[in-house]
Amino acid sequence: MFHSLVALIFFLVLYLALFPIAFVWIRLIWRVVVWRDYSGVALRKGEAPPNPQQIAPFFVGLNLIAGTVILAVIFYVPSAGWAMVNPEVFAQASLLDRFGVVVALPMLAYRDTLFGAHLDWVAIAGSTIWIKLMLGWALARHAHLKHEWAAKAAERAAKREAQRSGHDSASNQ
Repeated sequence: MFHSLVALIFFLVLYLALFPIAFVWIRLIWRVVVWRDYSGVALRKGEAPPNPQQIAPFFVGLNLIAGTVILAVIFYVPSAGWAMVNPEVFAQASLLDRFGVVVALPMLAYRDTLFGAHLDWVAIAGSTIWIKLMLGWALARHAHLKHEWAAKAAERAAKREAQRSGHDSASNQ
């Protein structure tokens, strides 16, 4: 009993967490595509890259794919959970029992089959979240990398120039 209660709480929390995650990712797309606000594109340490318009299509594509997958999972879970419920038993149940079934929908949909294959919505949602986070980090790293290399190269050139001018002035004396 305790194990299934823990599983129910885990599935319910994960399912409810998908709503704000999808909202934030879709809102980021809206801000870039509709409002042309590039301030949130490929942030690294709270700073936007020097040219966020170049990175914006990749940022939008990444968020669009991840947001669509999360929305698909959000819509899939209740439909798969309801497929597992016996309608006659549900119709005769008390109100409290019906509420329990509705709360347990994410757990009922956990190992549903689609075309004979097991479809694990927790694995799909979790993998999507982690892949989006890793690819977002890589995109931000790439967007800032050229700017950092250019700044470091300019700094090294300035040091070399200072050493040469110091060396030249010392040799002239």
